Amino acid sequence: MPVSGAGSSAGRADDLKDERIISSVEFWMRAYPCRWREARGEELLALVVDLAGPGAQRLGARAAFDLVRAGWATRWREHPPAHSWLLYRLFGRRIPVAYRSWALDDIDGFWYPLRRNWPVFLALPPILVAGQPAGYGGMPVFVYVIWALVAVSSLFLWPEANRSRDQAQACRASARRTAGRGHHRGMRRSP
Repeated sequence: MPVSGAGSSAGRADDLKDERIISSVEFWMRAYPCRWREARGEELLALVVDLAGPGAQRLGARAAFDLVRAGWATRWREHPPAHSWLLYRLFGRRIPVAYRSWALDDIDGFWYPLRRNWPVFLALPPILVAGQPAGYGGMPVFVYVIWALVAVSSLFLWPEANRSRDQAQACRASARRTAGRGHHRGMRRSP
């Protein structure tokens, strides 16, 4: 009869090794987009852990590099074309349907409030400098501190209200297509 706890320590060591390889793979899988990981992450995790072999405690450099490269390739494939991205970023235009999941990931991101308001943050310091009276020595440090606090506070003040509004705008159906049209030209209405 085995001593109590002797068999369980070996089992815990195996679990610890499994936890190490799993945490290593999950770390490198962060290169994939969030929605992709939610949909396919468990399958990829199981595959990579199986390929790592028995007794592996962490992912090798080559496998980690391949995971990161594939993750960034997936991000690039899901990224909208440059003209759509610029219109979205500069003028708040909606992203084409094929790239809406990218837009939702962008809106859910931590730095979204800064990305959303970056023109204001870039324009504010030159406006402050241009508005100084002639002969004034320089911009007081507290103005820059206030400007930085405004920029950082945009991350924390009512982020969910802005995000939910922007998510609804990014995913809503086009009102121009359906508003005021009973039927298409040349097509008869069904009675």
